[in-house]
Amino acid sequence: MQNELLLGMDDAHPLPETLPILPIKGGVIFPNLATGLAISNPTLIKLVDDSLSSHKIVCIVTQRDAEIENPEPGELYDVGVVSLILKMRRYPDETLRIFVQGMMRGRIEKYVQHDPYLTAKVELIRADKRRDTATEALMRNVVTSFQKLV
Repeated sequence: MQNELLLGMDDAHPLPETLPILPIKGGVIFPNLATGLAISNPTLIKLVDDSLSSHKIVCIVTQRDAEIENPEPGELYDVGVVSLILKMRRYPDETLRIFVQGMMRGRIEKYVQHDPYLTAKVELIRADKRRDTATEALMRNVVTSFQKLV
């Protein structure tokens, strides 16, 4: 529930209609995970600067090919994590280090803008917290197996 409020899912503070898409190479950001990212691409530095001056929310998406410097929509996965930029530090070599908090998974519905950086309409993916009998049985088996090990 806290993540939903932070992401503006209450009526008083709606989530922006479009979000900047921050591509990352060779890694994945998870919901509820805080991590640091190094950014040296001038286009992505502008994306971070613009995001920090507005709502501080981006959708972080993994690239399919880490060798591509400025990926196009087809070179990114469709699901990423809507994240909040918590801190940013600028270095003398013109790179940035940002600290982000993954909030919720999001699916890219439609790319809206390509220049100066990608933006898209993003649909939030809510976690399904229902438990069926098969899931309950699996959970009991895991707990029992763990107790036997200890």
